[in-house]
Amino acid sequence: MPPRHGITVPFEGVPLHEHKSWFEELEQLGYTDVWSAEAGGTDAFTPLALAAAWAPSLRV
Repeated sequence: MPPRHGITVPFEGVPLHEHKSWFEELEQLGYTDVWSAEAGGTDAFTPLALAAAWAPSLRV
């Protein structure tokens, strides 16, 4: 089984509408997964929903 690489979202200091290009670049770089955490009032679900829509090959 090939290794999977992931990253936690949202990206601090990056507005959600700018995440699209980041997600697309993650796909090109070989990332396979994105994770999210609710901490400090950060919404966990919106970044994951956007990742699923904008970069469908990423696993959320």
